[in-house]
Amino acid sequence: AGGRARGGGAAVSDSAAPLRTVVVDDEPATRGYLCHMVRRAPELALVGECASGGDAVELLRAQPVDLVFLDVAMPDLDGFGGIAAVGVERMPPVVFVSAYAEYAVRAFEAYALDYLLKPVDEGRFGVRHGRLDETSLSALRCVLCLLPCVIPLVGSGCIARWMRAAGANREA
Repeated sequence: AGGRARGGGAAVSDSAAPLRTVVVDDEPATRGYLCHMVRRAPELALVGECASGGDAVELLRAQPVDLVFLDVAMPDLDGFGGIAAVGVERMPPVVFVSAYAEYAVRAFEAYALDYLLKPVDEGRFGVRHGRLDETSLSALRCVLCLLPCVIPLVGSGCIARWMRAAGANREA
């Protein structure tokens, strides 16, 4: 069965179980489409949908979730504010969804798995004929397994120091 990371962090599903997925978007049409796509993918299980960042924070604090499709720009609390409110160490992996390409770099700095531009199409969603692309699924499962080990390192700056040292060694 699933477990929790240090400090009640992001959920980690059994590798055979569908990934517990939440969709957060203030636009009803986009939210509906993403929910439809999640329902079509047998590897994903829709466990909630929210129309606001505040509702998403409540939901993510209340139940285990493996994956979040998160809108960047919402009126009450944007996606980045939602991550801060939940806490990076407790936040499940995120696929950001936005109509604005300019937030992409910031999203990946916030450890996004992916960044989908609206309108989201089926190919970019990672679904082929109703099934999550096997490469995407394998990568996501690896992230979920490693997340409890990596989050403390990110917070302590260990990874940044290691990357700087690795870069210096390559240049030498």
